Amino acid sequence: MKTGKDFDVAVVGGGPGGSAAAKRCAEAGLRTLLLEKFKLPRNKVCTGMIMSEMSQRLVREEFGDIPEKVLTTPPYLGGIKFHGPKTTPLTFLCKMPFVWRKEFDYWMNQVAQKVGVELWNSAKVKGILQNEKGHVLKIEKEGQTKFVKAKFLIGADGTFSLTRKTLFPQAQMKYQLCLRQCYRGSMDLEPAYVHYFYFPDLTAFEVNSKDNLFLLEFTPKSGQREISGLIGKAEQWLKNDYGFSPLSKFLWRDGCFEPSMGRKPFSGAFPLAKKNAILVGDAAGLTKPITGEGIGTALRSGLMGGEAVIQSAKRGEEAEKFYIPMAQGMVNTLGHMYPPHGKIKEEARKGMEYLMATIMEIFSQANTIL
Repeated sequence: MKTGKDFDVAVVGGGPGGSAAAKRCAEAGLRTLLLEKFKLPRNKVCTGMIMSEMSQRLVREEFGDIPEKVLTTPPYLGGIKFHGPKTTPLTFLCKMPFVWRKEFDYWMNQVAQKVGVELWNSAKVKGILQNEKGHVLKIEKEGQTKFVKAKFLIGADGTFSLTRKTLFPQAQMKYQLCLRQCYRGSMDLEPAYVHYFYFPDLTAFEVNSKDNLFLLEFTPKSGQREISGLIGKAEQWLKNDYGFSPLSKFLWRDGCFEPSMGRKPFSGAFPLAKKNAILVGDAAGLTKPITGEGIGTALRSGLMGGEAVIQSAKRGEEAEKFYIPMAQGMVNTLGHMYPPHGKIKEEARKGMEYLMATIMEIFSQANTIL
């Protein structure tokens, strides 16, 4: 088998977790390749709030201050407002940077490149072979097939991670659909807050404002098929109660899949590492329950993965020995953050104000723990 360039480390996925892992490895002198399947900068469906103090601290420490060109208008949020029918909104105060993920992730890619990471975009991994010497990756790039060797492999390739499916074919992830529609128009909502809305049937959506655009983000419940009807219901509620007046039906619609936020994404143990291959971020199911915040957990697990690879290279032991104990602590913390089974529905039966208070409490806890 002919191979191209050899690397010490191959990182699959150009999001925050992949950039953090690649940057940490390159800074330690390891020949590091970062692979992104889309052309950069690439779109990413995400609210874009750098929510927790841990997330903000890791961004500052590892990548520096977020450039003005990466921030939106408004550049910072004052927090989150929770709305329900015939209830007074509840406000969770939390100053946080606000970004388009397209620009934010690309900025991180560029910082990683500056410390020596080799970045390939439009490079889709089609196959992974793990053997006693490391890994061979089959990559499609610019119409050509290339093979790359790397002793260490870090999978930061999201919910449908090929790395995870290769290493842990038995690990079936529970995931959910996230939809987004973008509008231009006007609305009586404060742009310096993200606004969460809850229907009596527990269907939820959120609205945020970026650069004079309104984005409606929607997570249908399992089994809900009339998605267009649900979005229409949200639009009508916003028109009736919040003066929503779009200039057109919508500018664009997109979506993505994320690990389940209401229950643990794996029925058994989380797939974390096998020998010298490591999973980070969404690929390992490391996303905060209920809030769905994944930037901070991706950064933290990516840095852990990078450090585990460095220690493995120094000591001559497999990377899983170092990574699993570190990442298991995060898994345990996340596990305690899931609300008890049935609690959300129980609070909703008491009344919408009880549901909103419970959700806000979960957001507050998620913001301080990780």
